[in-house]
Amino acid sequence: MMGFKTDNSQLHDIHFDRTMVINHTDVFNPIYNSSLILYPCKNLSKISMKSYGNKKIYAQNPTYESCIYLSGNLNKTTVDLDIRITCYNDLTNWPDEYQGYYECYVENKHRTNLINSTGKIPVNVTLEQTIDPQPLKQ
Repeated sequence: MMGFKTDNSQLHDIHFDRTMVINHTDVFNPIYNSSLILYPCKNLSKISMKSYGNKKIYAQNPTYESCIYLSGNLNKTTVDLDIRITCYNDLTNWPDEYQGYYECYVENKHRTNLINSTGKIPVNVTLEQTIDPQPLKQ
């Protein structure tokens, strides 16, 4: 869950981008293995898995509904959101062929959200996996 607060009656567009390495991150199944994603997570798209070596990764980029909380004093204000969190697995804990990252992002550029008095904006989140730098040896 993310929240942004201001004492002003206006809030400028939000562009938030963070990259991190976390030793308990599971880049293979972050949604179900307690990795860092944007919460709450509801109405998750159907997740199918495909093999990647002796692991499995998502066959497609799953999406889900979440929300961003903003100051409640921003009634009838418009805000564009561009929020991205990138999590890498710890390179010292994984062999080369299983090193990678996932991105959890909200992009609604060129769309306008009307903030209600609760300060809660519903958003759609996409989760995208990238396993690199080297392909698996067959």
